[in-house]
Amino acid sequence: MPEFKDRNDGSRALINVDSVQAAPYFLSGDGLNLGMWDGGRVYSHDGFAGRLVIKNNVSVSNHATHVAGTMAGNGANSNNHYLRGMDTLAYIYSWTYQGKTWDQIATEMKNAVTQDNIVLSQNSWGDIGGGGLYTVGARLMDQVVREKDISVIFAVGYGGHVYNSMWSPETGKNLISVTATTKTGEEYFDASSGPCKDGRLKPDISAAGVDIQSTWPDNGYDYLTGTSMAAPAISGVIGLMIERYKNRNNGQLPSASLLKAILLNTATDIGTAGPDYFYGYGIANALEAIRTIDAGNFLTDEISQGATQNYLLTVPAGIDHIRVLLAYTDREASVNANPALVNDLDLKLISPNNTEYLPLTLDPANPSAPAQPAVNHRDNVEQVVVNNPLAGNWTVQISAPSVPFGPQEFTVTWKLPTIRVRVDQKLADGQTIVDSIGRWEGGPNFVLYEAPHTFTFEVSTTEVLRGAQKVISNQKYHKWSIDDTVLNHRAFNITWDFPDELTSEFYPTKPGIVLKNAFLSAPPGSDPSGDVIAFKDPWLIDSTDAAHGNNPLNRGMQAIFRTQESPFNPDYTNPHNGYVYQGVFLNQPYTGNNPVFYSVRAVDNQQVTVNGKSITYDWESWSYDPDS
Repeated sequence: MPEFKDRNDGSRALINVDSVQAAPYFLSGDGLNLGMWDGGRVYSHDGFAGRLVIKNNVSVSNHATHVAGTMAGNGANSNNHYLRGMDTLAYIYSWTYQGKTWDQIATEMKNAVTQDNIVLSQNSWGDIGGGGLYTVGARLMDQVVREKDISVIFAVGYGGHVYNSMWSPETGKNLISVTATTKTGEEYFDASSGPCKDGRLKPDISAAGVDIQSTWPDNGYDYLTGTSMAAPAISGVIGLMIERYKNRNNGQLPSASLLKAILLNTATDIGTAGPDYFYGYGIANALEAIRTIDAGNFLTDEISQGATQNYLLTVPAGIDHIRVLLAYTDREASVNANPALVNDLDLKLISPNNTEYLPLTLDPANPSAPAQPAVNHRDNVEQVVVNNPLAGNWTVQISAPSVPFGPQEFTVTWKLPTIRVRVDQKLADGQTIVDSIGRWEGGPNFVLYEAPHTFTFEVSTTEVLRGAQKVISNQKYHKWSIDDTVLNHRAFNITWDFPDELTSEFYPTKPGIVLKNAFLSAPPGSDPSGDVIAFKDPWLIDSTDAAHGNNPLNRGMQAIFRTQESPFNPDYTNPHNGYVYQGVFLNQPYTGNNPVFYSVRAVDNQQVTVNGKSITYDWESWSYDPDS
């Protein structure tokens, strides 16, 4: 008998699920049956009351209950349902892996597709260890995907976030292997990492898995950390993608390769540029995945041994980069096969001037090195990225150098970012100080504006904001800092030339909290009115107050940007670092600007004049009033 081991709040925000649960999409997993296997059965909970089907009547598992809530809980018994999961109307079918062999589990999954109409298989468990090998579990899970054409999702386990630490069956080619990050998209130090023994890229995708609050027995909610918490978030995203595809294609289900291709190609790149052995293709982006489905930016076809097939892709002018990805469900290999790839397809892009571009390929002998363009004979997923592409007709070329089991079906998907926002920083007299280019993906509530639309930061002559680095599309945020020589921090305004109001959307997770920035050194009774600056919603606040479990408090509301009185500056640093407080910008839909991080920061000191006397106020501490 194999030995198995078990493997949610800020989880939605990081992968942009809030945006597709809201208008105009209103996705909820309605009508879908989601299968999950875990170390026991899911405990009944108001968060999925009437939507839980127990298939194995075994002992209750806290772990399974938590996972189920991330995937499909509706947030019942939490304030404004803020602890909801991804697919809030989907049915949850609960099995256990306990007491079963890999063959039995694979058979059970196949039968579940036929008998229970499950559309995916969620798994936050797996073998202990595996050494990156293509094991019996990996082979059988690949077989489930190929024979039943459903997505099988596995958490990657706990290999210590070092290279060559992949467990099993996450080494499978056709399943989706999920790693974890923090809720701000930063490193989680215990996740397994690639490469596989044969050099293949794993994990595939990332989601939040640290301090995830989700359903718990007895209608409660509690925190857990691990890749186990990240995998159900990805399963939930896939469920929403299935729902959207079905609604737009007369009830037809999408193929597993189509879902995987779109999920990976629309991910937000983090870590080393391009796909990497720590984070795969990056953090999932539900909104961009749904937009790709809506736009029809994909094709499916099949190819036989030795053939080459070309497809036209028209690239308009003004695109900063294009991403094209090939994915296919490969034939399962024999146990411990090296290489594990059976059918080998290759992707190539050819520009209008006949320049050829190859897929980004990693070097398993140098795993920390960025992926480089090269022919890939290891992976059944390949991605070509071209920066500043020529406008015109491009050729997507698929070739089949080795297809012993053919013909081979495949999916190609593409992403053409089109939003270009120009950020100008100016003095009050209109003089430009900094001129940076920002390119972001659009939010759901605004028209997608093309260049040359701009928005401008207007600051006083005694305050200078400057861009710390160039903005790029896959970063989606920009660092700003106060000029070191400026001591007098005054108000600044944000103006824009769009017909709609500039808004930020946040999801409130706690009652209104006022965060106060207190300054000292003023004579008694002479404190000016500006010596305490308070921010109430829309800021995300990290609190170490024991009354809140020493956990970060996600703050926020929907609010129009308006003049904010300094002293503070938008900055992006580590969370709860001295006088800096950081959070996650959940969604800022104006022309697609969707920054990942932001913070409220106190300046070291503030000089004010009281009764004709100049007084220096030194920063003391942060405080907050949860009842304000």
